[in-house]
Amino acid sequence: MSMKRSAYEKWSTGSQLGRITNWAANGCTMAELASNMGISPSTLYKMQAEHPDVAEAIEGGRGMSVQHVENALFRSALGLDYEESETTEEQTAPDGSRRVIVRRSRTKVKPSVSAQIFYLKNRAGYRDNPAPRTGDAASGIPDDPLSAALDDVARGLEDGRHGA
Repeated sequence: MSMKRSAYEKWSTGSQLGRITNWAANGCTMAELASNMGISPSTLYKMQAEHPDVAEAIEGGRGMSVQHVENALFRSALGLDYEESETTEEQTAPDGSRRVIVRRSRTKVKPSVSAQIFYLKNRAGYRDNPAPRTGDAASGIPDDPLSAALDDVARGLEDGRHGA
């Protein structure tokens, strides 16, 4: 059983694929995309499976939304500094003329430790429970070069080889 060609034909043009991408970038679920397109979710899934251009439009939009969230997370991890403005009108003269007042304020938001932890775990490979260090477990000597060099210096100090 094949999907009606008319549904795909309606959504296969550049501008229509752009709309799909935009909706996906704004966080629409597959059910919401289907509703926006006037088709059933099953038709959308079938269209996505059979037509790479539709699949690319959806995935491209989702990629954009992920990038926006990553950028917001990063800014939150570093802290934010932004300006807010409030516009009010006051009647100042008997002739009815009005004066516009704009009040601006700078707001500083402290860096979010939670966002920093999340970012480092997901982007820099940090872990809560790092794997046990490798090396000679019986002697307690780690096998990384820096630790080995520091151990050599410490042994030299004990033996009186390095100045002091």
